[in-house]
Amino acid sequence: MVVMALSAIHTMATNAPDLRCVSVAANGDITLTWIAPAIPGGATFNNYQVFQSNNQAGPYTLMATITNYATTNYTQTGANGNLGSVFYYMQTSYVSGTNSSSSDTLQSIFLSISNPGLGTADLSWNATHKPQLPSSTGIYTIYREFPAGTWTAVGTTAALNYNDTITVCKDSLNYRVEIVDQSGCTSISSVPAHKQLFKNIIPPQTPASLCASVDTVTGITFITWQPSSSGDTEWYIIYQLQGSTWKPIISTLGATTTSYSYPLSDPGAKSESYRLAAEDSCNNISIEGTIQSTMFATVTFNRCDSSNLLAWNRYLNLFGGVGGYRIYVSTNGGAFTLAGTKTPGDSTFIHTGLINSYHYCYYVEVYNTTGTVLSTSNKCCASVNLPKAPAFSYLRTASVLGNRFVTVRCFVDTSAGVANYVLKRANSSPGTYAAMKTLPFSKNITLTFIDSTAQVNNQSYFYEVGSMDSCRNELITTNVGRTVYLTATAEGVLTNKLAWNDYQQWSGPDSAYNIYRSIDQYSGYQQVASVPYSAGNNGYNTYTDDVSSTLQGQGNFYYYVAALEGSGDIYKYTDTSISNIAKAIQEPLFYVPNAFTPDGKNPVFIPVNAFVNATDYTFSIFDRWGEKVFETHDPSTGWDGTYQSKKANEGVYVYWIKYASSKGEDFQTKGTVTLLR
Repeated sequence: MVVMALSAIHTMATNAPDLRCVSVAANGDITLTWIAPAIPGGATFNNYQVFQSNNQAGPYTLMATITNYATTNYTQTGANGNLGSVFYYMQTSYVSGTNSSSSDTLQSIFLSISNPGLGTADLSWNATHKPQLPSSTGIYTIYREFPAGTWTAVGTTAALNYNDTITVCKDSLNYRVEIVDQSGCTSISSVPAHKQLFKNIIPPQTPASLCASVDTVTGITFITWQPSSSGDTEWYIIYQLQGSTWKPIISTLGATTTSYSYPLSDPGAKSESYRLAAEDSCNNISIEGTIQSTMFATVTFNRCDSSNLLAWNRYLNLFGGVGGYRIYVSTNGGAFTLAGTKTPGDSTFIHTGLINSYHYCYYVEVYNTTGTVLSTSNKCCASVNLPKAPAFSYLRTASVLGNRFVTVRCFVDTSAGVANYVLKRANSSPGTYAAMKTLPFSKNITLTFIDSTAQVNNQSYFYEVGSMDSCRNELITTNVGRTVYLTATAEGVLTNKLAWNDYQQWSGPDSAYNIYRSIDQYSGYQQVASVPYSAGNNGYNTYTDDVSSTLQGQGNFYYYVAALEGSGDIYKYTDTSISNIAKAIQEPLFYVPNAFTPDGKNPVFIPVNAFVNATDYTFSIFDRWGEKVFETHDPSTGWDGTYQSKKANEGVYVYWIKYASSKGEDFQTKGTVTLLR
């Protein structure tokens, strides 16, 4: 019997069977499941009638009558549900010959599978009813058959399609789809008659790398990460940047592994960079993850301010973002303690308050914004070696050299950490010292400075020498050395007065001052006196030199003083300081006789003179008629009473003398002399 469907979609019919599920067997048989209807009062149940069509619009054919009211399922053999969808509805037949209205029409689920060759299986199917029956859960469960005979749920969806990511390497797979009704029955899709060959070509998800840290105990790199979200991950591969190439360092870490200590790492030499990839059982490898680099910390000791400068590369790509840095310090091998913190943008830290000869070690810890992720740098160390201050520095003497320069000699400690020495000079005490000259450090225990700018004939100078380290810090300063400044003046006839300051300041006492003199500087200097040191002179000394026994020369007297150090110097020196050369000029002395006897005891007429400048001297003789009979420019030459190689006549003659002192003063004198025979 052929019955036409009243409509494509039936509403729930009164007293009709409540058709809930349609399930397709692997061989294409289809099983219907329903809920028995209530029988109206006065009516007698006859049978259930099952109608079937391959098209929703019909025609529908009565496939079966079921006479047992308690029956709630029916299987149509040979329904070929594995070849396409089959449509069903039911009616209840009564003994009176009447039938109920039709139940909802349900469509068997026909599953279509396509293989796009992209590592997925693309599934699509139809619903049993549109819209879903109110009693349906609305959720489809997708099952995959692998291996043969084993079905595993691989996903759920409310849609009529599903893309299954292939997790087997290469094999034939099959699928089915199920949806459960609240009554407890399940609608099951068809299973394709033939399995399709699928291949897993989709790599697993890249694991999220958390950090690359340095173990401060072992000194090697320790890498941690979050596991890949892909369930088919078999192991992890860690890559290290070597030069410009990323090279795998290990590829056998299991899927549950989330950390690795790299024994061949050397993070104490430089920052090391790592990346992570996941590999599945089909040897599909994920893309390499975010670069993670260890923090490489270095420490530099600054001798100039006795501090340690810690520097590191800022940590990048920290999970959760960088919250800041903590700096830890260990002193002389002790426990590490917090030395300070820095903000995310910082990469340096200065540690002050260091103690000489102590050993300091550091490491840097980065933390994320929630404080839950930490990474540490390598450990770096530095010892504090401040320059050794000199035990002594002694200015032995400041002395005038060649009446032009000042020579300063020092005794220094060559075992100290000195970079250079600076000669400083002042014009008075107290006074402001100015740097005059610098000498580099050497192994010579005696330093010699030459001050060529000193005006030694104008004043005394004060000197000191500073020992400087490489930071231009003065480690120690010598005692003061003061030069001896000498003045000399002609005071009265045939005496010269000398005045000079004491030498300052030897380790031993001033002993004496030896006075040396030279006449006209034609002869060498001779010691003429020695004046003992006297503390009662208030630092100044005088001496009067009688030159009456030295009338020869032009009246230029040159002096210098040699200051002598007495015994008691703590460094066992006995030094001498030479003063400048001072000049005293005596006025010329003149005596002219009034007569001479060329043939007698006084044969030459010559003025008796002393201290006359021989470069500007004229001695002339004139007779009574004004004729010049003699002239000389030599103060040591006189008139022998001749004129033109003949004896001059007795009588009175006029002389005229012009001369100058060594100061440049001009003098003239004239008079008469009587020539007697």
